[in-house]
Amino acid sequence: MAMNRKKLAYAFIIILLLGASTLAFLMSSESKGQYFKCDTEVYFENVASHSKIEGDVSLMLVSDNIGMLYVRGVLNKEGVNYNVNRKIYFNYGNKPYGTYYHLKKIGDENYSTANSAPDALFNELIFENKQELYISITPIGNGGYELREMIFPIAICASKRM
Repeated sequence: MAMNRKKLAYAFIIILLLGASTLAFLMSSESKGQYFKCDTEVYFENVASHSKIEGDVSLMLVSDNIGMLYVRGVLNKEGVNYNVNRKIYFNYGNKPYGTYYHLKKIGDENYSTANSAPDALFNELIFENKQELYISITPIGNGGYELREMIFPIAICASKRM
């Protein structure tokens, strides 16, 4: 009888250790797979080129230094409206830039099927034809963040941590 209790106690301890190890592994894996997502509405206007864009933007930073900017809306150039539905992919890192993230475009996808905004116009209005940006992400409370490029604020967005 005492031998059965010992076996039962050892089995219970082994099950607890396996359970704790599994829980620790899952928590570690989950934290590595988390990403930052920030959503906002935008209105950019370029007076010199008589163009503007209105729409929704989502910025996502994934843990393996890959990010995505998803832009959906309408771009207007000299009274002509174009549809915008694009995903822009980039590499990012913040070393040695401190609080600024260095973003370098690596590709994009255009999902607009009708009257799509020309690539040159979209890149001029959204990125000022730059392939690299430096963006600071500053918490402002209640899940909000300020996005700024060096000196000027770009947008305030609401974050969703997944």
